[in-house]
Amino acid sequence: MASGATVLAVAAYAPWGANTGVAWLTWLLVAGCWLAGLLWLAKVAVRWGGGGDKPGRSHGERMATRWIMGAMLLLMAALALQIAASTWNWSARVTRLPDGLEWTYRVAREGWPTTLDMDATLAALVRYVGLAGFFWAARDWLGTEGEDRGARAGSSGRMLNGRMQRLAWALALSGALMALAGIIHRLDKSTDLLWVMRLRDTPKEAMFGSFPYRANAGQYFNLLWPLVLGAWWTQRRGGFDASGRQRPAGASSFMIVCTALMIAAVFAAASRMAIAVAIAQMTAAVMFL
Repeated sequence: MASGATVLAVAAYAPWGANTGVAWLTWLLVAGCWLAGLLWLAKVAVRWGGGGDKPGRSHGERMATRWIMGAMLLLMAALALQIAASTWNWSARVTRLPDGLEWTYRVAREGWPTTLDMDATLAALVRYVGLAGFFWAARDWLGTEGEDRGARAGSSGRMLNGRMQRLAWALALSGALMALAGIIHRLDKSTDLLWVMRLRDTPKEAMFGSFPYRANAGQYFNLLWPLVLGAWWTQRRGGFDASGRQRPAGASSFMIVCTALMIAAVFAAASRMAIAVAIAQMTAAVMFL
């Protein structure tokens, strides 16, 4: 329960906290990622003590999954170790003073990775490890129900398990709310990001939603709305809600409203490349759906 709530909260909050440039909002997101990762480690420890494999999958499928996930874990660990070694073997450290920057230099070990800003590299390490922890926590939370209930989901025609549906809804509602806020903000012509944050050297025409630069907002919505549309399509084909009950006809239709809001936000952001990508995606969606 706690792991799932953390994954959903972080997924919904991420686009709001990661883009504003406000330090405490970003670190709140990092703290959520660390919490999800620690909860995942606790679950792994409990399972390790209990032993046994998860049911619902063949031996070959379990072995293939272990090899793939093991390779990903090794790559993530190698990158984290490289950043940690750079932090330990730093060449310079920057102290931010009221009247400027003060640089402290030292001779780093040759042949080892190094950094010219030890504090920034340490912060990057903390963020990266938190992000990796969230990835494994989300994969574990989403995959557990799929493995335990795979046979039942296949027999009922559900193409998304309940947890994937909840994640899709969290992303859809968060994205639709951001799209609506961005459109209203653009019409209001406010000079502050989300009406409350004053950003230096950022003109109001460049802002959209929680994004200081409108092109990034368009890119995010172009990544998100096809996912929400696909979730709506699979839910319509399955015809079941997150708890397995027959879904009313209008229950999944609200996802279309969320999708439409995000597509409208792409055009409202007025990024030419994002608009071109959105048109191509809509053409593909019409052809395949």
